[in-house]
Amino acid sequence: TPAGIPNITYDQAKNGNGIPYPGLGIGYGDNIIDNERFGMKKFLYYNIGTGPINDPQNGQDYYNYLQGIWKDGSRFIYGGNAHSSTAAFAYPKGPVSATAFCDFMFPDDSDPVGWGTEGVLYDQQQGEVWTEATAENPPGDRRFMQSSGPFILRPGAVNNITVGVVWARSNGTNLAAIGALTEADDIAQGLFDNCFQIFEGPDAPDVTARELDREVVLYLTNPITSNNVGESYRLARPEIPADRDQFYNFEGYIVYQLKDNTVSVADLDNNDVSRIVYQGDIKNYNTDSLGKELLDSPIGKLVNYEFNSSLNLPVPVLQVDGANQGIVHSIRVTEDLFATGSDKTLINNKKYYYVAIAYAYNNYQDFSADNLQGQAEQFVGSRKNGIGGSITPITVIPHKYDNKFGGTILNSEYGDQLPVTRLEGIGNGGLNVEIDPETEEAILNSPEHYSSTVKYKAGAGPIRVQIVDPMKIADANLMIRVVDDPNASRPYPNEFNIANYDVSKAKFEIIDLNSGDTIATSPTSIDLGGEQLLLEYGLSIDLQQFGYTGGSGAEFTVPLESSIVF
Repeated sequence: TPAGIPNITYDQAKNGNGIPYPGLGIGYGDNIIDNERFGMKKFLYYNIGTGPINDPQNGQDYYNYLQGIWKDGSRFIYGGNAHSSTAAFAYPKGPVSATAFCDFMFPDDSDPVGWGTEGVLYDQQQGEVWTEATAENPPGDRRFMQSSGPFILRPGAVNNITVGVVWARSNGTNLAAIGALTEADDIAQGLFDNCFQIFEGPDAPDVTARELDREVVLYLTNPITSNNVGESYRLARPEIPADRDQFYNFEGYIVYQLKDNTVSVADLDNNDVSRIVYQGDIKNYNTDSLGKELLDSPIGKLVNYEFNSSLNLPVPVLQVDGANQGIVHSIRVTEDLFATGSDKTLINNKKYYYVAIAYAYNNYQDFSADNLQGQAEQFVGSRKNGIGGSITPITVIPHKYDNKFGGTILNSEYGDQLPVTRLEGIGNGGLNVEIDPETEEAILNSPEHYSSTVKYKAGAGPIRVQIVDPMKIADANLMIRVVDDPNASRPYPNEFNIANYDVSKAKFEIIDLNSGDTIATSPTSIDLGGEQLLLEYGLSIDLQQFGYTGGSGAEFTVPLESSIVF
């Protein structure tokens, strides 16, 4: 049976508005006037030359061929050369019988319900399929013809006729290409049935880079024209049943190093020319409105079932093995994935090539290969970039920076973390925290053993603030605050009632206290987390609120660590 179509009988197909397979008609039974579309009703061949099965000579001959009738008035017959002149031979060299009429010549196994033979499965009766090879049809100068109809074309009326010409090839014999041709045909037919509306995955992010000494830092951003700006991609797929979750949602990014700049996006699954530098996906939790952690099934491995023409079955193909560690937008690259030998460090003044895609996820129902029901395509990736063009790689060249920038000496590097001061609030953001000695001393010396502000050691605060571009570090005074409605205007300080706090909606804002401007808002809610780039400051910020587990009065988080030094 064609890919994705459950096994049915001829009677079921006939009773189901006469559409046994996609392409053999659409629109029947939908109660929309004049929405019916014929599929192919006849397929035949003829030879160049004279004779009853050769060149049609006039309009009547052509019209007979389109109706499944030879020039001598006889109908196409199943088997042999489809004409009664081969009746002296046994099937498949000759017809099954003088009354074994057929609509499609040499169908092989493409008509498993016998649609072209009114439900009679001659192949099963005879134990052999009908092809030019089994019929031992001699080589010749062939033509073929296909028809659809009949239908009435009234004077002045217009009928649109769409013809698809599908091409594919494969290594080996001519028969080896049939599987590839079948797959290509399924794709073409699916496009036609969907009015050539291609389902778009999330747009690929823009990739920019900072070139440093034997390393590069890649940055992922989404322009305002992208369908994934703010990582908000969410798109319904009409083929999914309406009573199920039809929406694909943004899930993650994959960054690849390419062997050279001739490698296309179509080759990303070819490890000889494309290798994964970074894969990151949303840290998924099933949470309720209070953020209680119900970590049942984080989204990780995404599998698409692709039809294998050799096996005539859909087979699972792993698309991505997600780490479920959250999204980052800056990636430090220090190794050449195509280098040989033990030292893979990037070489200064050498060109390297990188490209990134985004992907989305849906699984409305686990796929069953037995009945071909469920979500066969969990993963859908980028097909274009954020401005509607093709996805192209960037070229980067690591190099020393001091001689290029007038002897500039960098006192920091990518990944250095900055100290954070807490003005108000509680929590550790799932990170190990450590108070700096000055704050600790102030708390111990205070009569209340309390300090209204708490300064943490660099890299040991509840918010991760790190350097992502050491060339852009600016003198700034930044404040980060969490808001449940990023569009609301709130005076500082900002207070919350934790009972009404919904981490699935809350985001964090970044305010430049020197100017008073809100310079950025996190693209995702704090229950998901994710690195927010501030490239004009050379920084990134990541804040995450981890959920709780347990019942009322028994909430607790997963322990981090504990130690006493004495």
